[in-house]
Amino acid sequence: QEFNKVYTASGIRPFDVLLALDGTQNWETMQKKMTSKLPDKMFLTFNRPRKIQVVVEETHDIGDMGMTLAYTDKSVGVVIQELNDSGRMAKWNTKRKNHGHDAIEVMDRIIEFDGEAYCGTDLAKLLEEKKIWRLTVLKYAQGEIPVLEGLSRGGFC
Repeated sequence: QEFNKVYTASGIRPFDVLLALDGTQNWETMQKKMTSKLPDKMFLTFNRPRKIQVVVEETHDIGDMGMTLAYTDKSVGVVIQELNDSGRMAKWNTKRKNHGHDAIEVMDRIIEFDGEAYCGTDLAKLLEEKKIWRLTVLKYAQGEIPVLEGLSRGGFC
């Protein structure tokens, strides 16, 4: 918190993902460093997500969600673990890509439904039940997928 007060422009924000600690990008090594005696100075590299709004308005039956989600009862939203070739998200992605817009990708995090934040289990249930989706999605730079996957294995909170 003190760091954020001093360095307001480069402060750590919710949903930032730690990519490197003192130049080390191996998740297990970073965990070991963070749980050991900390030095006076450390250099942290973060991946800061972009927020996008996603509206899927398919009112007729087109099958399942078209994606596999990773979440827990206490996670903040859900992480897209896999995208299928069919289903609601595949259809939405195809339309978006054809017009040169952002598409949903593996490791994107859905954090809100209709402007409300939900834990993972509740959000996954809404995605299965509702026909119209108004979502807030966090998109991370895709170049660091191995590190992001390592972090997602460590927990979703």
